[in-house]
Amino acid sequence: MDGPGGLRHRTALGIAVAGVLLLLASFLPWFEHVYALGDADGVRTERTSAGAWGSSVVWSLAVLCGVAAGGWAALLARGRSRSRYVDLGLLLLSAAGLALCLGEVAHVVWVSIWPGEQVIVVSLNPPPPEVQRGQLYLHHGSGERSWFSWGLLAGLALLGGQVLLAARSLLAGRAARTR
Repeated sequence: MDGPGGLRHRTALGIAVAGVLLLLASFLPWFEHVYALGDADGVRTERTSAGAWGSSVVWSLAVLCGVAAGGWAALLARGRSRSRYVDLGLLLLSAAGLALCLGEVAHVVWVSIWPGEQVIVVSLNPPPPEVQRGQLYLHHGSGERSWFSWGLLAGLALLGGQVLLAARSLLAGRAARTR
């Protein structure tokens, strides 16, 4: 690895920073459920949401992969040399996080476009017959909307950034070895 200030060093620091930001973004809303609730005062709109940790075990694993890649990169940024296998490991770990995250997104999208009255459970508990606060699930019903929230976009951007930085580091190390 080149010294402090070099390309591979800056890239490792970027992966580490992305890991910290990903950990923070995991507490933002990743999935939300909006529904109408009627009572004596009339009908009002209610919203429940959960971050990566409360929405999906798969998203939690994706965050753990990204945070682990960030921690590993932080340790590497302090060192003087590393092999291409270390760069490859960083790339694979961050890519695994991105793949897990995108896989869960694809699963929710697939179930949502499937015809019928399917329900996808985002928590481990089956959805109740009536909507309860804190229960997140995808249901085809009138006046309800369950979908991804803006925190997921931040998480995907950070995981994607880690993958690009890890690939850049791998390619920079390869180019340095061919000289």
